[in-house]
Amino acid sequence: MNFSIRTFFSAAALFCLNACMQVDYKGEIFQETDKVDVFKDKSKITAPYKIMGSATASGPYEKYPKEDMIKELKAKAMASGADAILITSYEVLPDDQVRGDQFYSDTVGKRTNDDSSDDLARIGQDFDKNYGQYGKADNSPEIRTYRRIIKADFLKYCN
Repeated sequence: MNFSIRTFFSAAALFCLNACMQVDYKGEIFQETDKVDVFKDKSKITAPYKIMGSATASGPYEKYPKEDMIKELKAKAMASGADAILITSYEVLPDDQVRGDQFYSDTVGKRTNDDSSDDLARIGQDFDKNYGQYGKADNSPEIRTYRRIIKADFLKYCN
């Protein structure tokens, strides 16, 4: 019986990882705030600040638009006591290329464009590669799912 309970919770956790949005934060915690500014360009921040920590939001691409993920990042930032969020990267990656240990890596996710055209181009290339192109034989189609990943720094204004 113990084995089946462990198996159930393992399966539930795996399902949630693939089907749910998650926001992970590593850094300092301050008193909760009720407003968070969102920046996509560091040069637009006019107040002096310090970086409290880093956060990563990830979820299924087809289920969570960028705006919903930013809303969840804002909620986590307010709960952590941040005054602002600086979005540092947007990515859409095939699920099989995403590992949890990469979320806080400096070498992964350096794309900082706010335009998802690169992501759509990558999805199109994967579609052509995995489902075949029009007029060509399709020998082994592969079904791929994608994850949207947004990385951000939580900021605390210095007074």
